[in-house]
Amino acid sequence: MPGGDKLYAITYGAGSTNVINSINDRRAMVIYTGHGSQTGWAGPNLSQAQVRNLTGVAVPYVASHACMTGDFTVNESFADTWVIEPEYGALTIASASNYSYWYEDDTLERAVFNTLYADPTGALVPSVREMLHAGLAAVDASGTNLDRYYWEEYHLFGDPSLEIILGPKLPDFTLSLQPPVLNTCSTDSQEAAVNVGSLNQYHEPVALTASPLAGFSLNIFSLGGLVVAIGVLFVDVMSLRAVGEGHISSVTFREGIAEPDGDFTLWPQSAFATSVELDDESMTDADSAVTVRRHPESSLSNTVIFPITEQQRGGLEDLRMVRFRHDFTCHSSRMEYALSSASFQRPSSKRLATRHSGLGPNTLSGPSRAPTSGCA
Repeated sequence: MPGGDKLYAITYGAGSTNVINSINDRRAMVIYTGHGSQTGWAGPNLSQAQVRNLTGVAVPYVASHACMTGDFTVNESFADTWVIEPEYGALTIASASNYSYWYEDDTLERAVFNTLYADPTGALVPSVREMLHAGLAAVDASGTNLDRYYWEEYHLFGDPSLEIILGPKLPDFTLSLQPPVLNTCSTDSQEAAVNVGSLNQYHEPVALTASPLAGFSLNIFSLGGLVVAIGVLFVDVMSLRAVGEGHISSVTFREGIAEPDGDFTLWPQSAFATSVELDDESMTDADSAVTVRRHPESSLSNTVIFPITEQQRGGLEDLRMVRFRHDFTCHSSRMEYALSSASFQRPSSKRLATRHSGLGPNTLSGPSRAPTSGCA
């Protein structure tokens, strides 16, 4: 039955057939308390020959709280039979090599299982050695005069480092991405293979879903056992005219996400704005190239282009952004912005060549210049 069986020889009349059928039903643990000998359990009965003929699976943990079942003075004790059976025996068995006693065995068993189930989440699992040690320590602390005797007579046959996994350790599968990082520019798309691996040899189906990710349209499909995720980023940049002290106009920006359904969401903006940084303070003549950079710790939405050249002292009235795409790869995409400036003397226009919308580095120049390539 699911969850285990209680087989009582006296109360319920359980016999050898009941014990064998239960063990063959792929049990994780078999715990016996009762009379025993060097060759088996006495009630319900189970012999060495019957252990050799089990047909279920190897039992991870068997506890034999009975006299003499782990006796070292015979060629093959009952505990030996469990662990030397090549296919359907036990991985480990805790057994007494001499006489055991009801009170001490009861204390030992309770402490063993209190240790096994100490973590209600099942994440921290003790080894069978740690379980038995906790049980013997409880007997030692109980006040019995058999404390040292129990330390000497109880033994673990098999691998003492074995852990009894009470259920799948979560996560019971692994995910890895190839490549692990995607750099996506504008409306370009990127693909990543999602490799699903198994932990603890569990083979349950794994369902993957794509959580909403602001600014991305995600598609997931299976290809030859791999899961491939395709992400497309839609980012728009809006330029604004900002008027500050003295009514001098400057240019600011707001970034946002253009969703596939047409919705548009502005990205968050902090309360502080940062001016672009001028590479060379002396290069402010109207006919000279001026290079500015966005501050590395500022977003584009928090970046301001204040008037820089003498010709722009009347303010920057407008920024009209036009994108020129020369090919279909991210690393060769180009953008050029026409920047109109106005002064009290005469209007004029400048060109700002920028790498994507990151504004760094950008070039303000008089004559038309070759645009910078790459993605910020």
